[in-house]
Order: sequence, then structure tokens, then C-alpha cells
Amino acid sequence: MDRQLSDVVPVLTDGVVTLRAHSPADLDAVVEQARDPEMVRWTTVPAPYERSDAQEFLAAVIAGWQDATGNRYWALEVDDAGMPRYAGTIDYRPHGGGTAEVGFGLHPWARGHGHMTRALRLVVEHAFEHGVHVLHWRAAVGNWASRRTAWACGFRVEGTVRGLLPGRDGEPYDAWVASLRADDPREPATPWWSAPVLEGHGLRLRPWRDSDTPREGQGPDPASLNFMPAGAHPTAESYPAWLERTRLRSAEGVALYWCIADGGSDEALGDIQLFGFDDGAGSRDAEIGYWLHPGDRGRGVMAGAVSLVLDHAFAPVEAGGMGLERLHASTDPDNWPSDRVLRDAGFRLTGVETDSWRAPDGSIHGGHHFELLAADRGEPGLLVPTRLEGERVVLREWRDTDLPRLREALDDPARKQAMGLGPERVTEADARDWLARRRLEGLQGERVTWCLADREDDRVVGCVTVHGLAGVTFPNTGEVGYWVHPDERGRGLTNEALDVLVPHALTPREDGGLGLSRLRAHTEEANLASQTVLRRAGFMEWGREPGGLHLPDGSRAAVVHFGLGREDDRIAAAVLNEATAVEPVTLEGAGVRLRALREEDLERVVEACSDPVARHWLSGLPEYYTLEHARDYLRRSRENAARGRGVYFAVADQGDDRLLGVVAVMDMAGEDTTAGEVGYWLHPDARGRGVMKEAVRLAVRHAFVPREDGGLGRRRLTLGAALGNDASMAIARDAGFVEVGRHRAAEPLRDGSFADLVWFDLLAQDYPG
Repeated sequence: MDRQLSDVVPVLTDGVVTLRAHSPADLDAVVEQARDPEMVRWTTVPAPYERSDAQEFLAAVIAGWQDATGNRYWALEVDDAGMPRYAGTIDYRPHGGGTAEVGFGLHPWARGHGHMTRALRLVVEHAFEHGVHVLHWRAAVGNWASRRTAWACGFRVEGTVRGLLPGRDGEPYDAWVASLRADDPREPATPWWSAPVLEGHGLRLRPWRDSDTPREGQGPDPASLNFMPAGAHPTAESYPAWLERTRLRSAEGVALYWCIADGGSDEALGDIQLFGFDDGAGSRDAEIGYWLHPGDRGRGVMAGAVSLVLDHAFAPVEAGGMGLERLHASTDPDNWPSDRVLRDAGFRLTGVETDSWRAPDGSIHGGHHFELLAADRGEPGLLVPTRLEGERVVLREWRDTDLPRLREALDDPARKQAMGLGPERVTEADARDWLARRRLEGLQGERVTWCLADREDDRVVGCVTVHGLAGVTFPNTGEVGYWVHPDERGRGLTNEALDVLVPHALTPREDGGLGLSRLRAHTEEANLASQTVLRRAGFMEWGREPGGLHLPDGSRAAVVHFGLGREDDRIAAAVLNEATAVEPVTLEGAGVRLRALREEDLERVVEACSDPVARHWLSGLPEYYTLEHARDYLRRSRENAARGRGVYFAVADQGDDRLLGVVAVMDMAGEDTTAGEVGYWLHPDARGRGVMKEAVRLAVRHAFVPREDGGLGRRRLTLGAALGNDASMAIARDAGFVEVGRHRAAEPLRDGSFADLVWFDLLAQDYPG
């Protein structure tokens, strides 16, 4: 029988594997192979398999070869330690009409070396040379080893047929079906993506295993369910089916999955995948996606995993990589952690969609779309809010846990006015929307936004931004903006924040900074506090724009513009600004308080400047003094303070803080920069109470205090009063001023006459206070 069969069966070999006729000497090995659990699992060989079953199989082999159209079986033989050894069986079974079906099985000892792939190639060529035009292959769903062998030889999977194969338990098995035509290439039609092991950043990226079933608490949470398609993050129950789908998609060449595992324990932490390849094995583009188990988020795991995948994806094929040229990704606009991973990996936002996909809960979501080119890998990416530290504050990225304090800050009336918001209460949803807009502007390269936090307890104390980064009007320039939580004002935190931010913004990118060449800033003219912050940071005022700002009430206000360049001497500018600018501090006296003038004082200013007595002595007042005139007075007083020309104090009642008048130290930037002129006026309902006497006393004392001690540092003060204005001259004398002369008929009065102008002065060395 052995000789009879060997005379009929052609020997096929490629030099590594040899296909020959079966012989009785193979029977024991055939029994071993048929009893292997994998053979029992995937085939219908008798179980238990006896030697008699092997003998019947050998008889069927002989009968097939004796029939001109019968089945063609070969024994597969390979070298084992220098001796030829039986390694399995392969066959094709003609069905007529130029078609046939292949089948094969490998002995356990010979698996894992590619022997069956070699054998199948030999059988395929023999079949096509002997009248077969199309070969078919089929296997039970899940028999990956068989499918991979057929794939390697060029078979194309046509689909899955339900219940095609008989099962041992009486239930039919679903089966994969594939075909190969005589004129098809004998190489894979599509890639079969296998995840190589990638290690780094304390992680190991490896293929998923059956044993990686999610434990309790590792399944999808609300974030997973809300931001990903249904079933993307498996539960313990759905994991087997999910794993089978990932393997199928990998086998079809449409996706490549890695399990993100801890580098030490090898425990599964999450998934990262490439999918949507544009051209099979020759793809230049793919999409990246990922998820983590809830307990493994917030530790930088995904940033490390993405870095490893990018290294592999962009590495040349000859270097073991995938040779991709581009990767893209999509996220839900509310999924900031995912956006941040992409941003930090160098991806750039390419588009924003609204209502573009339906979440598993039925809600409609938008999308953020990103891309990264291999050619751009390693190039400077988006400007990001790098952590910066000062003595009392930290500039860091905003977090969702900051929302309660953010809501409080945005609900502050002054902040709402600056933002043009109505009186309605700001909710946490409003705060979340504000933060989402800032983050989107960051992804668009328009803005870098820092949370200003207390260094000790990390609570939110304010916000600092550099924006206008994507503009073309001022290239390589950013505009600084800032605000402080209402609970934190008056602590000088913004000054410290700018001391940290400005050097970082003007430092070249290669040295870790933002790489800007110039910073800009602007404030409302009335916002003296903000102007002081900028001047102390070294910004120089370069212009004023009347009516340049629309206020929420529909009116317009002047804007003050500041600038600071990389080559500017910031420290010198800050010193100069500090030496030049003056601002009204709060001074408490007997029944009165000196403070800065405010918008809410203007109605009282109008009343005072409309009083006949005041108008008689102050003939330069407009005929009809309006609120607009008062606003202009406030604007000019603030401008004079900013330019170091003078400081104007509101004289306020110490009880209810209502405006009683104004006292000013003027002409501080004239020919004699150590001198100043005192001037004052009083609301009619405050006269006769000694209010201005006390106010002038406070102002004069403050004027003579050295600058380094917080005063105005004046050496000499002057005061002019029209002859006949006895109340004004009495105030001057009570304050210690000495009459030094008169300018005859120099002061015009409202009735058209002129009065002598009596001049007084007071030297610091003579000041009795």
C-alpha cells in the first residue's frame, strides 16, 4: 500500500517543507495530532480518536488518489534535529467545475514556524496546475491560526456564513469563507495588523489577551459611555466578544489594537488603536483612538502610550515601524482630557463640528478634529500653559475641579460688567462654557490661558492669559489679560503673576518660553489699578484711544495701550514707571476719608460744579455741567495720575463714603519735578464743617512723605486762591501755607471781572506735621 500510494502522490517541496504520500509509519503521529485539543476544538475528527480511526483516514487518502477527481492529500514532513519527521496533513478536495476546497492541520510539535504556510503555497500551485481555477477555504469563526495561514497565501475572506459547519454539541458553527483565484497574487490582499510590543514611559504596549478581562470597577463609566461609540470600552461580560471583534478587525487590516499595560505588573490599563487605514499595507494615513479604565486616568498613562505609538507609526518600515506619514483623531468637544493628550503630543486642531454624531444615550454631540504629520513630529507645537511658579502664586492649567471658584469669580459684578454680562447669576454651566471656550481658543492657537492659583492650597485666585496669538496684524506678538477673584484683590497677586509670566512669554521657544517678541495690553482708562499693574511689570504706555471701548451700558470709554518688547529693559521701565506714576491711596482723617475718585461719584461732581458759588470762583466750568463733563474730568484726573502729573483724591464722608469734594496735588511733572500745586473744591452741602481743612491737611502730609515710604515725595507745595475767596485762603493758612505774593487781576471770575490771584507756598522743611 505504501509503495502503491507513493507511486501516485507527487512529492512537493520548497527546500524547507516536503509534501509526500502518507504511510503506515505516520499512523501514530496522526493519532497524536487528532487527539490534540486544538484539533478537537476546530475540527470534527472523532473523539476519542483511536488508531483504527487513523487507519480509516489512511484508507480514505488512498481512495482519493485512486480517483481521478478524488481528494488530494499529502503528509507534511520537515526536518527535526537532522531527521525528517511527520508534521501534519494538507489537502484539496475538488468540487467540479474547476473549483476545490483546501484543508490542513498541523501536529502540535511543528506549530509556530510557518510550515503550514509553506505547505499551502505548494498545494495551491499544484492545484492550479492541475485544472483548478478557484480554491476555497473555510474554518470555524475563531480559528485564527487557520485563517492566518490562508491569508498569508493570498486567500481573500469573502465573509462569514452562519451555521455553515457542524458542531460537536449539535449546534452548527459560523464559518469564515475565503477564495483564491488562479490569477490572484499569492500574497496577502490586505495587511494583518499585529501589535508589536512597545515599551517606555513605565508602560508596555502589547497584544490583548483572553486573561485581560476587566475587573470590577474597570468597565466603562459615564465618561466612556458619553464620549465613545457603544461597545468601544468593554465590560467584563462583553470583553470576549469585544476581543474577538478587535482580532477580526486586525485580521481584516482595518485596525491595530494595543493593550496598554503597566510596565511592572503587566496589568491592563486601557486600549490604544490605529484604524481607518487609507490604503492597506501601503497606507500613509490612519486614525488614532484610545481609552483608559477609570481608575487609571490622570496619571499621564495615555500621554506615554500615545508617544510610543507615534514613534512606531512614523518610523520607517525598514526600521521596524509602519511608515505612516499622517495621523488624525477626533474627540468630543467636552472631552478635554482627550484633547489635551493630543495637544501635548503635537497634534493640531483642524476643524470643529457641531451635532455631528449621536452618543449611546441618544444625545447629539459635536466633534474636534486633529492631525499630526510625521514631518512635523518634533517641531514646536501649540503654545501651552506651562506651569510657572512665584513666591505666592502658581500659574497652571485650568482643571474641571476649579469650576466652583471660577463660577464665583465670573459672578462678581465687576467681572460681569467687564464681560458684558447681564445681572443674572452665573451658573456652574456658564463657568464650564467659559472654560470650554478658553480651551478651544488654546487648541486653535489663539490663546494660552493659565489658572492663577495660591501656592499653598492651590485654590483659584485669578486668571492670566496671552491671546491674539493667531493674528497677522501683530505677528509674533501676544496680548496680556488678567483678572483676580473678588476675595483676593488688594494682595498684589497680579503683579507677582506678571513678574513670572512676562519673562516666560518673551523667552525663545527653544529655551522653553512662548517665543514672543512683544507683548501688548490695554485697559479702560478708568481702570487705574490695571494700569498700575502693567507699569510695575515694565509695560510702557504708547497711546490712548478716545472712545475705543464699548461699555455694557452702550457708552464708550477711552482705552490706554501698553507695550513691552523682548529687547526692552523691563526692569528699568518698571522703575521709571514706579517713579513716574502716582495714584490716590486711601487716607483716613477726622470725619473724612481721601480715596480714589469713582464712577459712582460723578452725580455728586455734577451737583458741585453746577453750584453758583463754585461756578463763581471756577469760571472755566462749562455753562451747563453734565455727566459727560464729569466723566471727562474723571478721565483726565486718571490720565494725569498715570503720567505722574498729579493725584486727585475724592474727599469722602467717613461714615457713608459719599463724595464731599476733591483735593488734588497737581503740576508734579513741571519744570520743578519736586514741587506740586494744591487745589480743591467742595460740594455745597459739605461747607462750613471743616471738611476741606482736614482733607488738605491729609493731602499735604501725604505729599511730603518720601516716595520710598509711599508718599508723593514733594519738596515744595504751592496754592493759589482768588482774592476775596476768604474760605479758600483760610484753609491755606490753616494748613501752614505762607503767602508769598500776588498776580494782580490774574483770576477771571464768572461775572467777567478779574481778581488778584494770591499765591502761597509751603516747604517740606517748614511743614509742622
